Amino acid sequence: MEVIRPEKAGSREAELNRNSPLGRLLLSGASFVSMVGAACAQEQTDEIVVTGTGRASSPQEAPAEVTTISGIVVTATGRASSLQDTPVAVTAISGDVITNTGVSDLRDLGQLAPSLTINSGESGSAGTVASIRGVGTGSNNPGFEGSVGVFIDGVYRARVGQAISDLPEIARIEVLRGPQGTLFGRNTSAGAISVVTAGPYHEAGMWMDATFGFDDLGEAGASVGGNLPVVDGVLALRFDGSVRARDGYFHDIASGNDLHDRDRSSARLQALWDISPRASLRVIIDRSDADEACCGATPVEYDAVAGVQAVIDSINLANSGQPQRAPIDPDRRQMSISPGRDYQDVTQESGVSAELSWDWGFADFSSITARREFEARRNQDIDFNYIDILYRDGQETRFENFTQEFRLHGQAGNLDWLLGVFYSEETITLNDRIRQGADFSAYLNTLTLARTGGLIGFFGPGMSGLSIADLIYGPGPDYAAPLSGQGQIADRWVQDSQGVSVFSHNEISLTDNTVLTVGLRYNDEQRDARANLAAFTNTCNSTLTRAAANFPATIAFFLNPANTQLVDLVGLSCIGAVNPLTNGDYAGSRREGEWSGTLSIRHHFSGDLMVYGGVSRGYKSGGFNLDRAGFAATPIGPAPGVASFSLSQLEFNQEFTDNYEVGLRSTILNGTTFINVTGFHQQLSDYQQNSFNGINFDVANVPEVVSQGVEFEISSRPIDNLDLRFGVTYLDAYYDTTVNFSAPTPDPSGANTVVAGQALQLQPPWRVSAGVSYEHVIADNLRALFYLDARWDSEVASQTPGRPASGSTDMAAITILNGRIAVGAPSGGWQFEFWGRNLADESSFAGFSAPLQPGTYLANVTEPRTFGVTLRVRH
Repeated sequence: MEVIRPEKAGSREAELNRNSPLGRLLLSGASFVSMVGAACAQEQTDEIVVTGTGRASSPQEAPAEVTTISGIVVTATGRASSLQDTPVAVTAISGDVITNTGVSDLRDLGQLAPSLTINSGESGSAGTVASIRGVGTGSNNPGFEGSVGVFIDGVYRARVGQAISDLPEIARIEVLRGPQGTLFGRNTSAGAISVVTAGPYHEAGMWMDATFGFDDLGEAGASVGGNLPVVDGVLALRFDGSVRARDGYFHDIASGNDLHDRDRSSARLQALWDISPRASLRVIIDRSDADEACCGATPVEYDAVAGVQAVIDSINLANSGQPQRAPIDPDRRQMSISPGRDYQDVTQESGVSAELSWDWGFADFSSITARREFEARRNQDIDFNYIDILYRDGQETRFENFTQEFRLHGQAGNLDWLLGVFYSEETITLNDRIRQGADFSAYLNTLTLARTGGLIGFFGPGMSGLSIADLIYGPGPDYAAPLSGQGQIADRWVQDSQGVSVFSHNEISLTDNTVLTVGLRYNDEQRDARANLAAFTNTCNSTLTRAAANFPATIAFFLNPANTQLVDLVGLSCIGAVNPLTNGDYAGSRREGEWSGTLSIRHHFSGDLMVYGGVSRGYKSGGFNLDRAGFAATPIGPAPGVASFSLSQLEFNQEFTDNYEVGLRSTILNGTTFINVTGFHQQLSDYQQNSFNGINFDVANVPEVVSQGVEFEISSRPIDNLDLRFGVTYLDAYYDTTVNFSAPTPDPSGANTVVAGQALQLQPPWRVSAGVSYEHVIADNLRALFYLDARWDSEVASQTPGRPASGSTDMAAITILNGRIAVGAPSGGWQFEFWGRNLADESSFAGFSAPLQPGTYLANVTEPRTFGVTLRVRH
């Protein structure tokens, strides 16, 4: 639930907002965000205002002795309206709840919104995935946009990972569930997260927060800010800055170093210019930086059949004189990293945006113009173990985005209409360098002997000339032994995208109690991609030379399931990520135009009961898989029927979501309690799946996926100063089609095949969230706050496809508890807090197949218990 408290009665800002044309302007359409900073900065009263679809509506009257919550308003639909009058499934979260929960970035929001899941896998900047109702798109590949859109102050973030910096002061966050195509500038196929930050206001103010952790991670951080009225009632400036540092919670047993640390800083400068009583302009300039070690993984299962772990141990003994094997115990969060390798993840994000709100009399006009840049550089020990098999050496990713949105919102009789135009430009530049490590040759050769009857554990320089090609074709000329550092010399990708869309979202009052909503959108998008790929590996070149001399027989050999063992070995020596077979210059383009929209009807049986039903179509554009491993190739040549390689083989189709939804919104107990229920059925066509197969990422459109379930939410204030919330989501999300992600290569084990009826990964069937907040006045100048929230997830498979038969990557049910106790001045001038996160010290994880190590599985594990204190001062 998102709660916004209005200004103190009688203040200058309150009078401005109630009586002036500017005040009326700020209470309509997208311009509402300019009011929020002023509203949140004033002293708070017990009255609550709520924000959701974007039409202004008055709180319901209630007996004076009862504290109600019926004034909650949501604005994500472009208008300000009561939450209970919104025919959209939305979870609204106030800035106070964000603070009390300890939410530092968007990944923590799953604690508060039960239908939302945000996970980071191999990288915080590149591997963060947001899912709503089980639907999300892996962001490990920069060519993929997210199924869930993130908007901060109305500005679209092109990837979820670009929004995982420390959050500034938050006015509210709204999580919209289901396709969103007629409410935001950018369309989304699964849902949207709308973040509204605190803005400038026309009074002087300063604030400071300092945080210290008492656990092993030793967190320390501070944020400072100030608000300056430059011209009284006309121009105000606001500054927010923060720094945060913390030790890591993942331990490398080989070096003794820790990973998953925090080292972040951010700064925001804002200006609010009330140009006239009818127009205002809000400008934001921001930058955030991070330099962290992310993301490690711990073993959850070692190979017990093919002897892979025995091979690794034998090389460990040769290199270091002792095994460097991390224990199978996810709670200990341990791993073993190759000497000289690291997981450095450095990001820099910056941008400028300008939001103009202008009352034209017959309609409210708004314009949001933004330019953003995001850069990430990261290293990675790709094999996630002590021996040096593969590593990533300074991958560089850069996004440059320009967006322009125009909206016009007005009323004419029984029609409340909204028209919008959205234009976007995006340039993605990716330079990747995946290379063989110092132990690649020894590992491959030792594993070959183990798989073909040789002695496991035998290791020596004399093996360096062995080629797997000899096992298939007999002895022949080989290239020199593989050397450390071979692989991608530099794979460079550039993708340019342009898109324009028009959209409309309209509400027609059929009667006083019945409203029809009609929305329509048209998208036109153009993508142009270029690639310059250069790689060299002696190991694979030897195989490719002789495979080309006998190509038909070679293809027959590799497509024969009886030869799985040798095919796997060749796959290891000619992995798609560094295979010279696909070297070259490439260019391609695609264009698509699609319609989407929504149709719903809601009926008020009374002032306290509303039901609605509707259907909507969501759409997410197609694109290019920016990964050479996606070409239509076997390890030793083009796939059958493929004459040559082209970027068309890396294309994936657009994704569609048909959503059917019914909902009930009720207010009971004299306005003190909301009970909301939503049922949904989503049919996804050409679902964009990005899965890790242990070597590279497989991209495919799954023809049919289903996501259906029920969402139940309660928000209540039974007595003064006590707030309760409770939410339950039942989710049944599954593949409705069988797909082999290894195609055209057979998959006799089924490891890389999803079967119709199989559940989507990391989507628990049941999720429950709850929270309680109580304030108590201890004395005239002292107030206490007690806060506790909890989230319970049922057991779930964290990996599919590739899930091991043992179920080692499955997660048991888990409960996460956060708490906070605070004392401070009733006026909010100061507050001292003692907090704890993950109080029960539970851990959840996302599993995946260990690269180049068949039968071994790893997992990214969440943070352990942390606790500390925070001091807040406001003036």
